[in-house]
Amino acid sequence: MFNFIIKILTIIEGKFKYLEAKLKYQETHWENKAKESIINLKKYLREVETRKSKTKKEFQQAINFAKKGQKEESLKILRQWKQERKLNK
Repeated sequence: MFNFIIKILTIIEGKFKYLEAKLKYQETHWENKAKESIINLKKYLREVETRKSKTKKEFQQAINFAKKGQKEESLKILRQWKQERKLNK
């Protein structure tokens, strides 16, 4: 009878160790997923900033051409920007 109780306790202890290891794995897994998501978000934000600054430069160029009376050059830049925007969507 005593050996039977020890076997049951050993099995229960093994189950607890298994569940503890599984929980630790899941915590690590989700921490890694969160870190990966943060890295991807930072990359996306950098891309958005790059596009934003590029757009700002293009508009400034178009405005400068328009001020100089070079309307064709200004319109060309604006059309090109519009075309790129359509392709990115």
